[in-house]
Amino acid sequence: MCAFKSVSKFKPLKPLHFVFLGWPITEEQIQEAATASGVLNVPNDFISPEFREECERFIPHPEKIESSECKDAFIFLKERVNV
Repeated sequence: MCAFKSVSKFKPLKPLHFVFLGWPITEEQIQEAATASGVLNVPNDFISPEFREECERFIPHPEKIESSECKDAFIFLKERVNV
C-alpha cells in the first residue's frame, strides 16, 4: 500500500478535449505541436531504471496522481528516495 494518501483520487481526462489557458485544443493540435517540437524523437524514459524502481516502491502508480497533487508527491518522494 502506498503511503501517499491521495493516489486513489485519479480522474482521467476526457479524450480528445483539452483546454489550454481557456482555449479548447484538439488531440490533433497536440500531436502537430509534438511533431514540430521534436519531442517525439527523444527517448521516453529519461530517468534511470534504479531511480524509477525506488520511486515506484513508494508510489507504485504515479499515473494516478492528479496534477494538483504533484507538489505533494514530489515532496513525499524527495523525503524518502535516496538514489
